[in-house]
Amino acid sequence: MPGQKLHILQITNRLPWPLNDGGNLAAWNVGNGLVKIGHDVTLASLNTKKHFVKDSEVPGYTKIHSVFLNTDPSNLQALLHLFSSIPYNISRFQSAAFGRMLEKTVTENQFNIIQLEGIYLGIYLPVIRKFFKGKVILRAHNVEHRIWKRMAAAEKNIVKKWYFNHLAKGIERFEKNILNDFDALVPISTDDAAWFSENGFSGKMQPIPGGAEILPEVKPGAHKKKNAICFIGSLEWLPNVEGVDWFLANIWPKILEQVPDCEFHLAGKNPPEKYSQMQIPGFHFWGEVADAGKFMDPFSVMVIPLLSGSGMRMKAVEAMGRGLAVVGTPVGLEGIPGTSGLHFLSENTEKGIARHIIEVLKNPHLLENISREGHTFARENYSWEKLVKRFEELYFALK
Repeated sequence: MPGQKLHILQITNRLPWPLNDGGNLAAWNVGNGLVKIGHDVTLASLNTKKHFVKDSEVPGYTKIHSVFLNTDPSNLQALLHLFSSIPYNISRFQSAAFGRMLEKTVTENQFNIIQLEGIYLGIYLPVIRKFFKGKVILRAHNVEHRIWKRMAAAEKNIVKKWYFNHLAKGIERFEKNILNDFDALVPISTDDAAWFSENGFSGKMQPIPGGAEILPEVKPGAHKKKNAICFIGSLEWLPNVEGVDWFLANIWPKILEQVPDCEFHLAGKNPPEKYSQMQIPGFHFWGEVADAGKFMDPFSVMVIPLLSGSGMRMKAVEAMGRGLAVVGTPVGLEGIPGTSGLHFLSENTEKGIARHIIEVLKNPHLLENISREGHTFARENYSWEKLVKRFEELYFALK
């Protein structure tokens, strides 16, 4: 019943801190938000070599338990898993020590709900089901195989294309086989929800998007930099790198032809070294920045040039919530049920994206309208307070 304190176990494949990418933001804001409204939330997480954080550095939870695991990719392991029933990308998150920790945590506590943040963590369902009789929820941040399928379609290298397709098929099998082992499913978007339904999920499903920090008020177009656009996102995530490279090679020259003094500012964590070495007119590379919001605030336009990926881009919502006009591909704006031409501008061709960016830079009235309507849409649909309440409602409906 509403008002009753729930005891929730949230399981993640890395400690969700610092808040420097969409996955961390999505997991932490839900866990912390539930604590803020009176529930106990225990976090059980892998603590990876690449993203190692001390448990004590992660705020906002009732308790935290983590187990170290080196998930760095290995060409040898990738080769050995070519004919495994578990795709290599999923096997990287297997840990006997983590399984033992989950067993201990589940048996020593009386949780009402266990929520897994991502399908890859489904490999731990057998140990969870063995020791826990309550409701288990999958929060599906993406339809994972779609990411690799789209990357394969865009890949020019024949060997990489074959391997990406191989991964996509294995991950798709895993996703389909494990769906009905969950009591409820929380997809990030209605498009993802449709895929899960079409592929056999028969339990309770409640799409809940990721949220963002939404400024209470913005002054559309009142940004410091004229003729300046930006992109920020994790640059260790291959779809972001693929999209940025495509934008720089095929769209940026078209923009400079019409707006010669335009600037493109790129930021993101763990970037390939090539960006710091690029000598491209108007291109400015910042690397990892301490505060994404402060990075975005001087700009009037955010571009989301993704060709692959799944779920939704939380940075697009964050940009809208700060009053930037967002221009992107349909994949880049996937999962955001707004209207192109009103809340953002969407186009799937190089010429179309360039045209939209040039239009908002040259037309202050259009820029103001897109900025204002986008901010209103983000404020009404993506505040974390509203979204966390939807999780709470789902949990009580399952009890």
